[in-house]
Amino acid sequence: MAVTAVITLSNYAGVSNQTQTVTCTVTNTGAAAVNVVTIRPMKYSTPDSGTTISANSTLPVSLGMPPVQQGQNVTVPASGTLAIAWDMVPFMSGLNMQGEASAFPYFYLGCVIRYTDGTSFTELTPTPVRFWCQSQPNAAVLYAKCDFTNPENSYLLACESLVA
Repeated sequence: MAVTAVITLSNYAGVSNQTQTVTCTVTNTGAAAVNVVTIRPMKYSTPDSGTTISANSTLPVSLGMPPVQQGQNVTVPASGTLAIAWDMVPFMSGLNMQGEASAFPYFYLGCVIRYTDGTSFTELTPTPVRFWCQSQPNAAVLYAKCDFTNPENSYLLACESLVA
């Protein structure tokens, strides 16, 4: 029994507050069917200084639930595949509260799959995929550099957009 999984996204870049679809395609190359018992969506961040992808429950993204819940087996046939999809909504932009490029304008999405061949349970974690969150559709502005120090009109905000 060899079971693998791949995560794909409907879009690898999207807009804050807009629904995106995450799809996990489970492939069974074995001679017998397997049952997917649960799929737990995960969100991950990568520290600026490293390459280790780590689970991060504080990332501002809402993850939907896949249509596979505990006690509700979904069968992946022998030598077959099964695509399981759920939604996610990011609530972030490429800017932080100071108008600077955010430390996490992107994050990674993945899942943990639990399946059984009828004799034992196995967990599988496919490689997470990167999602870039834009503050507006087709944003050409990567970030804005803002000057909050205007001595004559302190209530005005002067911003200079920096375009890639």
